[in-house]
Amino acid sequence: MHPKGHVTDKKAALMAACGVLLVVLFLAACASGPHGGLQRSVEVTQRFQTYTAVSDYRYYHSGWSNNPYVIVAINPEYTLKDRLWTPFTPSSETLQELMNALYNYRNLAPYGAYIMDHRGQRVGFWYSAIQWATVKIDDQANTVDILPDTPYLRDERRFIGRF
Repeated sequence: MHPKGHVTDKKAALMAACGVLLVVLFLAACASGPHGGLQRSVEVTQRFQTYTAVSDYRYYHSGWSNNPYVIVAINPEYTLKDRLWTPFTPSSETLQELMNALYNYRNLAPYGAYIMDHRGQRVGFWYSAIQWATVKIDDQANTVDILPDTPYLRDERRFIGRF
């Protein structure tokens, strides 16, 4: 039996391992580059809901065109890393079609947001019912990488009757 307050070897090893893990996670977060985020906006929501495209911005959607998850518009000063994105020409009709087909996650209303860089500058616009995304900025290459949450991969009901 150990005296009260005595730390066993197992506890000490566990505490040391947790400390090392926290340091590793902190360093990984710091080394992964500048991150931005989403800033919800009534103005952006209204812009999308009125099918108003911003001239010069490049438009993309993520997901299938008959059921996209996210629609974004990117400032022409930036290039979107588009491995998850499909470009489209933003006419009022195209915006309306995509928005009407937008994936409805848990019956949440889609919302508009500014896509912000790590300095608080606007990089573009976001419209989706998906609640968050990782936004990475490469200042040297002037690129933005937007990785939306993937709740549809956890939503089994989405695939019922689709096969």
